[in-house]
Amino acid sequence: MKIVDTDLTFFLVIGLLVLLLLVSVSGLRDLVVPIFSGALGPLMTAAVSMAAKWSLWMIKKLVNSHTTLIKNVLSPRSKIYPTLEEKKQNGKKG
Repeated sequence: MKIVDTDLTFFLVIGLLVLLLLVSVSGLRDLVVPIFSGALGPLMTAAVSMAAKWSLWMIKKLVNSHTTLIKNVLSPRSKIYPTLEEKKQNGKKG
């Protein structure tokens, strides 16, 4: 099972090498730094923020689901699915 496509890996490596070349040359660095600080910096901050929010939401959902599952496993069936006879015996109208 492939996790990362080989073409994607190739383009990521080429992109990192080009980025390293742009940052290593001082004249090109002056052109590249404003782009990264002005555009890509806020985009990366937003992406990390969204990923953190999603991760916390997913952890909360996972904990709530497991709590419900444990509660249902430990509760008697008659409490979760009361029958009509039990409702009538308790005086509840169905």
